[in-house]
Amino acid sequence: GGEKSLIAICVLFAILKARPMPLCIFDEVEASLDQGNVDRFARYIHKFSDESQFIVITHRPGTMTECDVLYGVTMPQSGVSKADVIYEMTCEGGITRFLALFTDYSGLDKIGSIRSARQYFVVKALEHDAILAHVGGSTYGLSAIKDYGVDDIEGLYESVFYRSDDRYAPHNCYLSADGINESIADHGYRTEHDSSYKSTFSFNEEDKDLEKGEKCTFLDVRYNSFTEPYYEYDEKTKVYSRSEYGMEHVDDQTNTQLTFKNVLIVITSVSGMPDGKYNDVTLNGSGSGYYATNGKIIPITWKKDGDYSVTEYFTEDGKPLLLNPGKTFVQYFDEEDVSGIQWE
Repeated sequence: GGEKSLIAICVLFAILKARPMPLCIFDEVEASLDQGNVDRFARYIHKFSDESQFIVITHRPGTMTECDVLYGVTMPQSGVSKADVIYEMTCEGGITRFLALFTDYSGLDKIGSIRSARQYFVVKALEHDAILAHVGGSTYGLSAIKDYGVDDIEGLYESVFYRSDDRYAPHNCYLSADGINESIADHGYRTEHDSSYKSTFSFNEEDKDLEKGEKCTFLDVRYNSFTEPYYEYDEKTKVYSRSEYGMEHVDDQTNTQLTFKNVLIVITSVSGMPDGKYNDVTLNGSGSGYYATNGKIIPITWKKDGDYSVTEYFTEDGKPLLLNPGKTFVQYFDEEDVSGIQWE
């Protein structure tokens, strides 16, 4: 457990103090430590930085916070440049995850990586009448799939998923278009919306500049010290290019940077679940946010009446928000961290 790991780390640091090494690779060595000792471990590494260089493989936020350079092992993702809408929300430990929605996934041999389900993404899949692909899930996520009757493709039990050998599990599980179609056929899922479906987003018939708002050619959406995506506006193409970890956010199937016509920021609350392990993102109720397109940004409001309702977006004067035609990224953001939202 944590006590044995702590002793092993202390012995390792003692060896490094006696005989410094030019390069050290730590692979999840602090994974079982409590948060206080994770923070101490991360700060203590700096004591050896004059004589040793460290490569640390970790999923602990305390360690990531102290890193000089951070690389996400889940990046680059595959196939996401073809998604119509991508949601980003905060999971446990302050780490964020995506929910990518595809109208057309044909021709894609590699989509992912596919991770475990969380209840707020399940509710979003329900809202969009989508089929949810996942590999296991939290207790709350798996219960939500069952309770809401969301059609799903489950990576723990279906052979249509596959793993690559270019990164560590669980970050290496993928689907292909053929695999998705095979699973849909096996389950007998419908692939068209029923008559009761209502779209979450409303769009202009053609591209239109915002009449009001502030200049926004650079948009920083800083969740915390180790999750800081940002967008840069290209006046020629009239889209926002996304970056993270100081690098272009690239789809490795096309080797192109992800670009979006619309960036929505939804300000809500993120709280802990009763088990103390997982988070919950508040989807229902009402709140504020921002909408950026064509180099300008405006404040907006949103509301969602219940789990089976769609999220509605409004301009400041109460009129329905119309997005420009194109790909959309939706950042769900904790109200306690709004200082991380900045633009210029």
